[in-house]
Amino acid sequence: AVHPMAVYIHGWILTGEKEYLQMAYRIVHILGRDQLPNGMFPYRYKVYGPRHQEFETMYYHNMDLRGLYLYWWATGSQVAEAIFRKSVPYYPLNLEPPYFFNDGADIWWKDQWRTFWPEHIAMVAAVTGDGENAKIANDMARDGISGDRIDLPLGAHAYQQMGLRQVEEKPVRD
Repeated sequence: AVHPMAVYIHGWILTGEKEYLQMAYRIVHILGRDQLPNGMFPYRYKVYGPRHQEFETMYYHNMDLRGLYLYWWATGSQVAEAIFRKSVPYYPLNLEPPYFFNDGADIWWKDQWRTFWPEHIAMVAAVTGDGENAKIANDMARDGISGDRIDLPLGAHAYQQMGLRQVEEKPVRD
């Protein structure tokens, strides 16, 4: 339900049709309801009993953040900002140089994607002002790490916002 959110934001920005914005609004509120404190969104929840839950990989988390970032930027939504704040601890604990996802069970990710997108980490830092995410995003940008060129324009926008908001780097927890 949430992965195509960026499409609705693009539709609203490009056409001005309020139906696109209304759909994005609904999706943002789904994310606000479903996101867990560790910054990940439930992928499947209570399918096999009341205690069952599975989490998405970083790819899907980033797809959600891409749309959410545009929504935050275009509307100034405090709900979107609150969702980003829940994402703050996610990246420092799941990435380490040379920026491979350090979840050994996630074979699909390691096999298919190899590196990671710093743009989404910059989005988290830009919205929240978090220095750990700023350090990771800046280090990855300086090292030239990017797995997907389609995100570079939006990533450049996030880096610009980080600079305009004067987000200061701080050491990443070990």
